Amino acid sequence: MPNNQYDSPIILAPADMRSALAIGRSFARHRISFIPAVTNVKHFACFSRYFRRRLVKVANPRSEPDKFADQILSMAEAQGAAGILPVTDAAVGAMNAVRDRLQSSVCLLAPESKASDAVLDKDKNIRIAGELGIPIPRTIEVESSEGFEAAADELGYPVVLKRISQQQVIPAEISDFTVEVARDANELRKIISRLTKYGVVPQIQKFVVGETHNICCFATRGEIVAAHEYVSFRRGKHEGIARKIVELDSTRMAYAKQMLGAIKWEGVAGVTFLVDEDQGKTWYLETNGRFWASVQGSVNAGWDFPYWAYRYFLYGEMPTPPPISSDPKITCYHTADLAVLVNFLLGGPSPIMVGELKPMSAIWQYLRAFGPGYQADVFQWNDPMPAVVDHGALAVRAWNRIVRGFRNRGRRSIPEV
Repeated sequence: MPNNQYDSPIILAPADMRSALAIGRSFARHRISFIPAVTNVKHFACFSRYFRRRLVKVANPRSEPDKFADQILSMAEAQGAAGILPVTDAAVGAMNAVRDRLQSSVCLLAPESKASDAVLDKDKNIRIAGELGIPIPRTIEVESSEGFEAAADELGYPVVLKRISQQQVIPAEISDFTVEVARDANELRKIISRLTKYGVVPQIQKFVVGETHNICCFATRGEIVAAHEYVSFRRGKHEGIARKIVELDSTRMAYAKQMLGAIKWEGVAGVTFLVDEDQGKTWYLETNGRFWASVQGSVNAGWDFPYWAYRYFLYGEMPTPPPISSDPKITCYHTADLAVLVNFLLGGPSPIMVGELKPMSAIWQYLRAFGPGYQADVFQWNDPMPAVVDHGALAVRAWNRIVRGFRNRGRRSIPEV
């Protein structure tokens, strides 16, 4: 391991992620050298003052995991890297597959393969939860495309379709697939046809409604040593937009301890639940063995998970979390908040998971996120360009949408921003 944290860099890969921006800013604050390895140089994170001078282009670990791993290994050797921090599920899987090829001086800031496999394989993970007695949405294992309609009829619509393994190589044509909701048989057939065309057979679950709660954990040898909980009360299609740290629920914490203990987890993990307060029900959804997209909200609260991971994996140092504020600020991803507001006003889905939302209330919620009690996820005064570029990209998408609207007048479908 390195003797001087300033000289031997950590490779962040892929770094064109919202979570990677938070990690890079944390490292910069602690004067830890790092190299952002990115798949898309136009991503807003690449415009950070801490990223732009050291960007290195690499293959996408979702579609080309072997090439990605080879490039990262070569980079680590050439740069004399102290460690590699895989940022996404696909990157964790790709790097674990070549762990035995790492030089002894290079640390992989991720759990061993057996533990990682237990969270990357969503079928395996949900089976573990069921065996532990953790409540889960009803799930049916389907082995071929022909069985999905029967499974959906048994579960009842709507149903949720999830990517089973985060280590499965996904063609570029469907690289955006993570979770889809089918509200009827026609939607189901379209989704299944699209996925099975490329050999992807998803997991199918009963659709359940509730607020998304995440327990953000740091564990050593399966024991949670630091954890806080937050609720996402406004969401986009695949991400939380506005989140607030709440009091840690003892029942959900017990489930998280069961899961991470069973798989002997090391490092950061996000354990996700859906909670229906009215019915008093909680469902376990998944464990993500990587930094959550909104990790900046944790850092804002003084819980610097990126720095903890660095110190733990390289030096064996345990986290020392400070007390959580009794009234923490809400962290908001403003660009996505604006996008879902526009979609909602034009007839798209509501950004809240529970209850009804009227247009004026939606506008007020968006504007309120710039006031007291809120803090930005992406924007920082000393590093403003990522937020500027992110909003600029949204403006371009909005303009293209307007152009498409004029070209397709008379059609009823509304493309998302």
